[in-house]
Amino acid sequence: MRNKLAGIIALIVGIGILAFGIKNFGTAKFKQDNYIGTTAYVVSYEECELDDSTGYRYVAEYEVERSKYKISGNSCSSWMPKRKTVQVKYNPEDPSDAVIAGDTSHYFILSIGVLFIGCGIIMLCKKD
Repeated sequence: MRNKLAGIIALIVGIGILAFGIKNFGTAKFKQDNYIGTTAYVVSYEECELDDSTGYRYVAEYEVERSKYKISGNSCSSWMPKRKTVQVKYNPEDPSDAVIAGDTSHYFILSIGVLFIGCGIIMLCKKD
């Protein structure tokens, strides 16, 4: 009985995470396909939290029509990334709305959703 309840909970959580991931994926795909690409230059690093230590992520600056904008990297690392440039895609109507070109972090959320759904199905199919 406990396996069934845990399976139902895992299934519901997995479906919620997967739905959120699909929404994120759609938004990210739209931005990657429709925003304008440019080169951003790494100008600094900011601290971010890791499990038990301090991490770093880069801050890059890009220019659109003589106005400068900043964007932070998506991942936090225990070492300072050695990047000098990064490709950015920005919204031509609002250049402050930008994403890192080629970012695949939204796949992680989809994977977690699928993992929870798989665990839920296994728990529900398991004989007591």
